[in-house]
Amino acid sequence: MLADDDERVRRYVRTLLAKDESVQVVGEAADGEGVLRLVTELDPDLLLVDVVMPGLNGISATRRALGTSRRLKVLVFSLHNDKRMVTAALDAGASGYLLKDHLDEELFPALGALGRGERYLSTALGTA
Repeated sequence: MLADDDERVRRYVRTLLAKDESVQVVGEAADGEGVLRLVTELDPDLLLVDVVMPGLNGISATRRALGTSRRLKVLVFSLHNDKRMVTAALDAGASGYLLKDHLDEELFPALGALGRGERYLSTALGTA
């Protein structure tokens, strides 16, 4: 499942994910409340969620969504290369944090790591 308030970002990520036939986007949300509704309805394996969204932000949505599903893995993605954001996402239960400007080269390695039960942190974190 994919969650970002910018439809262009969602479209771009869908295009990237379409390169792997084993990945299927089952739903999309533009805000945190939509995330919670769709996670409950669709029971996805993975949630790729932006940090900054209207209403309920991605970190709060992560915490609440993980409370509804035992198998859900969350990969937070953001423009924010900020240690506090990363820490907040991981404390909320996210399995990884990916910088949006590194989606092209890191999305599939991140998904692979989460699939193996590993944590994934963007290689560029802390370099800004």
